[in-house]
Amino acid sequence: MHPCYDSFDHNFHPSYIEFFNRLLPETRDAFKLRHKYEEEFAHNPSYIEMYRRGNAFHGAHPFFMWYWGGKRSSACRSRDCRGAENAHVPEMLGWERSDNLSEAISMARTYMGRSAEITMLHQPSILIADMQ
Repeated sequence: MHPCYDSFDHNFHPSYIEFFNRLLPETRDAFKLRHKYEEEFAHNPSYIEMYRRGNAFHGAHPFFMWYWGGKRSSACRSRDCRGAENAHVPEMLGWERSDNLSEAISMARTYMGRSAEITMLHQPSILIADMQ
């Protein structure tokens, strides 16, 4: 469940904006993305400058996050996003969209049958650093 806002912070995630708007419409395949674009983003002078002297993540960061999520997603038959404010973002990510939990369960049952189960994973922050 996520609102799937169609916005990125330009100071922290400039390479994500390009990744989302330019690369994902072409392909969501991690191997193609890696071989065709990862080096370009890693060596992009403006992304390097924003990483070194600003507050931005490294230019290649969206690729690593895509790979990280993609490994788990590849094991799923379907990914449904409930609560998205728009259809554009889930579509770009390759997800289906539902308006409510009942609709999401109904969609899951088309893949899993009547025995479909719901699992909720509560995942705390991976790391919180206090820099002094």
